[in-house]
Amino acid sequence: MTQCTFRKTVATLIAEASDSKTAAKQFGHSREGITERHYIASPERAPDSSAVLELGFGAAS
Repeated sequence: MTQCTFRKTVATLIAEASDSKTAAKQFGHSREGITERHYIASPERAPDSSAVLELGFGAAS
């Protein structure tokens, strides 16, 4: 694991357990925006495609 990956993982875990302000303090950043932008991973969300899949494959039984 590279240092950058490690820092992103740690910042994300701290932010999820508490908040981005706490993560920023841990990293010594004066503003939490820096931490949010460069270190905290934001979850990628796919659109809900369940209706399309049910049409193509049928509803789950």
